[in-house]
Amino acid sequence: METGVIRAVEITGTLRTADLVKAEQIEIPEEAIVEGVIEDVATVTGALKELWDRYRIGSREVVLGVSNQGVLMRLADFPKIELSKLDKMLRFQAGDYFPIPVTEMMLDFAVVGETQGETGPRLEVLMVAVRRDMLDKSLQAISSAALTPRIVDASPLALMRTVPESRLAGTTIFADISNGITSLMLVTGGIPRFVRIIPTNLQVALDQDNYFADIVLQSERQVASAHAADNMPDIFLPGDLIPETEQDSFTYAVESKPDGFTPGDISLEQERKPVELPVNAWYSWAGAVAEEIRSSIGFYLAQRESVTVDCLFLSGCGARAEGVRELLNSELDIPVEVINPAVSFKGAVNARNIDWHQEGPDFAVAVGLALRGMET
Repeated sequence: METGVIRAVEITGTLRTADLVKAEQIEIPEEAIVEGVIEDVATVTGALKELWDRYRIGSREVVLGVSNQGVLMRLADFPKIELSKLDKMLRFQAGDYFPIPVTEMMLDFAVVGETQGETGPRLEVLMVAVRRDMLDKSLQAISSAALTPRIVDASPLALMRTVPESRLAGTTIFADISNGITSLMLVTGGIPRFVRIIPTNLQVALDQDNYFADIVLQSERQVASAHAADNMPDIFLPGDLIPETEQDSFTYAVESKPDGFTPGDISLEQERKPVELPVNAWYSWAGAVAEEIRSSIGFYLAQRESVTVDCLFLSGCGARAEGVRELLNSELDIPVEVINPAVSFKGAVNARNIDWHQEGPDFAVAVGLALRGMET
């Protein structure tokens, strides 16, 4: 669930031979979910009911993904003790690791590794804390829609299941760029080392420039026509991306339509008064994403020696803007790949309402969450 849309994926079979049965989505008002937090429970509940009824999704048990500023993760090590004692220790010491009062958080953990310390073996523990009030809104919407939340998972963690396990052996970064929130997660040896939720998302760029997401995504054509990604300078300024003489002009019409603004409402025409705002919006947004990733990499590498990032995996609707992958590759000097979650399935892929070539990155989190449900 994110700003403007709710997505659901249904799979059957086993984890090794999973079949993708359905992948569906439904649009919602942007104010219903803001930066990953449900603000209008009634609207989200109604959308969930319609999504399940319209597309006849079979299972009413769901794996709920959460990603917002109230979801925090920490990796720490503790003396090797029994899990029951470790659970009590973590809950007692949780306040030392999270800036949330213990009474206001939901806490979960997983032992992800074991090391040898000076005084004996120690456990690497991934702790996840969620602000209770934010999670309660999501659970309320789910239960009011007659659905059962079987598992609650942090959405960034779900992305790890959408790429082959062998690709996680080194150091990788996952960047999920959605309408309302962007998450960055660095993984080393298959273990998440840190997660950041940053305000650089499509919605922020659109609010700042008062423009629609469809126009931002359409501006990919300008980038491609100028071949700017092939000659990116090390430090770039807004005027460097596309010469004015090569800019297409955008015209658009907004009408009062119950289904909202769609890509079909945009037309590309030459020889009209230039509108530079789409380029500036796209450029400012893409540059900010690159800088956030750069600072995150720098923060991690500064604490370790001889570590290189093997790949940056992109997902979310922001990954669909052609030219973003090339820009990030040039700016960060690391390989960049866009996740295609359809390759996660060994069996059939029967979700006919989704163009996986175009919209696949949008469903990466939903697919990862569905696969999480197959693990138990």
